[in-house]
Amino acid sequence: SYKAAKPSDFQYKTIHKDKIRHILERSKVVIDINHPDQKGLTIRTFELLAMKKKMITTNPEIKKYDFFNPNNIYVVKRDEETEIPNEFFQTDYQVVDDGIVEKYSIERWLFEILEMQNEV
Repeated sequence: SYKAAKPSDFQYKTIHKDKIRHILERSKVVIDINHPDQKGLTIRTFELLAMKKKMITTNPEIKKYDFFNPNNIYVVKRDEETEIPNEFFQTDYQVVDDGIVEKYSIERWLFEILEMQNEV
């Protein structure tokens, strides 16, 4: 229904990062809609992993990652109507091993980048 909409039909407001964090902290499940041409996962994916939050995403690539757990992550197809089972919302987040979560942290990423530069 939004395909015919013009950019002027929408309001754009920046939300302060503290407010975003507050909303995420209060949420049990967060929706993550990736850009169709995006390669890899969104930053939001890694934020939610660290925050121990369930997510609904349009990115099927997430199923290839070692932290994927269908109890925590529900993948929907972008162009199909989907009914998400109530159980997904009713069950608790299943904690991912700390070693796996740490592997995707910004600290680990920076360490690996800096180590690679030292090897060159």
